[in-house]
Amino acid sequence: MKNKIINYSILAFVLIIFLIAGILVYEKLVFLPAPFFGALIGVVITAVVTFILLHGQTEGEAQKDKDIKIYKEKIRIYSKFTSEVWNLLPQTEFINDKILEESQTKLKELRTLCFKKLVFYLNGIQVRNISEHICKINECVSSKESDYNDDKMHEAIAEINEILKSDLDSNKNKTKKKDEKIQKGELKSLYRAFSNLETSGRENQTDPIFDKTQQLENPITFWHFNMLEDKQIEAFKNNNWVLNLVEYGEDWRTNALLAVQPKDVVFLFRRGGYGYIGAFRVIDNKVLYKKEFADGKYTKEVIQKYDIYNRLDDDADLSSNLIVMPIAYNYKGVGYLTVRRRTIERMNDMGTVKFLLNRFNGKDLDETQRAGMGKLDENSSNLDLDTAYFDEIKEKYLE
Repeated sequence: MKNKIINYSILAFVLIIFLIAGILVYEKLVFLPAPFFGALIGVVITAVVTFILLHGQTEGEAQKDKDIKIYKEKIRIYSKFTSEVWNLLPQTEFINDKILEESQTKLKELRTLCFKKLVFYLNGIQVRNISEHICKINECVSSKESDYNDDKMHEAIAEINEILKSDLDSNKNKTKKKDEKIQKGELKSLYRAFSNLETSGRENQTDPIFDKTQQLENPITFWHFNMLEDKQIEAFKNNNWVLNLVEYGEDWRTNALLAVQPKDVVFLFRRGGYGYIGAFRVIDNKVLYKKEFADGKYTKEVIQKYDIYNRLDDDADLSSNLIVMPIAYNYKGVGYLTVRRRTIERMNDMGTVKFLLNRFNGKDLDETQRAGMGKLDENSSNLDLDTAYFDEIKEKYLE
């Protein structure tokens, strides 16, 4: 706003200089009285100054209206979010496992509101603080009846309420605040705080890639993943167990990928009549970014492992990966029950999930398909599969 006024003032000054010069030349040629030109200059200067002031006033009012609308929308979203947070508290003094399960469900529903609306108004500090308190809430509602801590639950909810209230107060009082940007990985941590306690303090836990004894303590999610090219299978043959996708100018696929949790199961789809060719246990994720790639922050080994399609060199914005472990594989393919067009998406249809689990278990396969079980191709030996985890999945989800 201030810069625009300065620019307009300079422009007006230049125009006045040219006008005066033109008038002086014209006066010498036409011999009109000088007072006439003085009055004319005064009118021009008055008009220019009035225009600048009115223009600045109009822009200031437009910005003010915009700020008011944003503030009102923040009030609406913050009020909705805090109301839903307080609803996480059990509405009875007699806590049991069923009531805690209801709070867990509400917490996951709250995550949707958070990522659809709330996060667009938060800075990095607020995201980190809210994530910390969501973890505490998750710990409370995920505890056993005897371990439930009502005081800890109240305190965490009150802290979230205070974070949002302070932000509204700073807007209302026009208090200058540090608007720290959200750093890479912070939204991911916030997302996981709503649903998975493993991510908090994960560095102190056993690396799941070496721990095949983990039990299915929490419900898992099944995912569909659409293979892009045969380089995906080449990566498998090189013992590089990643599921890779790339994005140009978008990030929705990566956001979906980041929602996949450790121990979830991903079914890999291959076009060309194969259907699904593999089932994988998720270990972790890894995303490569165009800027970091351009700045040379990735080693050759990292690029080779996590950009299997070589698309960062083709100006892709993201090369995103799920680090996985195969639990079942059939290079001939086991077919499919439902057509899915997206690169990655949740599989909420348990009928489809059971169909695939049965097929990867060898049920209802023809002789050609049966020959592909446990192998990457016809010349490969049997794969080292995590059959113990596959057995757990079958026991839990197959009748």
